[in-house]
Amino acid sequence: SACLLALSGCAPSGSSSSEEALTGPIVDLQGTWKTSCKANDDIFQNRSLQVSGRDFAITFGDYTDAACEVRRGQTKSSFANLSIGDNVTFSDNTTGYQFMAEWDQQTITPLDNGSTQNLMQSLSIATCRPDITTLEVGTSVDITGKSCGDFGNFPTKGTSFYSAYRLTGDNMTFGDGYSDNGTYPTATDFDWIFVKQ
Repeated sequence: SACLLALSGCAPSGSSSSEEALTGPIVDLQGTWKTSCKANDDIFQNRSLQVSGRDFAITFGDYTDAACEVRRGQTKSSFANLSIGDNVTFSDNTTGYQFMAEWDQQTITPLDNGSTQNLMQSLSIATCRPDITTLEVGTSVDITGKSCGDFGNFPTKGTSFYSAYRLTGDNMTFGDGYSDNGTYPTATDFDWIFVKQ
C-alpha cells in the first residue's frame, strides 16, 4: 500500500540540524515514536516516526499478520527543515501545533516475493522508474517525485509539507491530512496514535 501522509529511519538530508541547540516545542518531538499494529485495508500495518533535530522520517511497515511479525514491505517518507508554527485549536477543541517541513526522500522496500512483483509492475510505468528492470527482495527504491500507479504519486524533493500535531504526554497524533500550499488540517487522526519510545 502507498504511503500518504505518508507523516520512515530517515535518509540523511545533508543538514546539520541535529547539532543545533533546539528550544521550544520541537524539543518534545525528538526521538522515536511508534504506533500499534492495526488492520489497514487488506494488510496489517504499523508506523514509526523518528525525529532528529529538524529532520524527521515516517516509516509505514506492511505485514501479513495481525501481530505485525511477517513483513511484507515498507514505505519511508523523510523530511528536512522542520519548523513548528502557531498553536492551533482543532475541531474537537483539543490543541496542538501547526508545522511545516520539506520533503526530502521517498523510498519503497519490498520484503517478500509478492510485494516485489507488484512493485516491479508499478516501476515499469513511464512516470515511475522504468530504468529499473530487476529488483531483489529487500532492495529499497527511491521514488521521490515519481508517479507510480497504485503505489501513489510522490512529491519532489524540496516540496513544502504543511500539517499539524497534537501531543498529550507520550502520545502524539498527526493532522488528518496535509497540504503543499500553506493550508493546515483542522483535526488530528486518532486512528494512528504514536507513542514515545
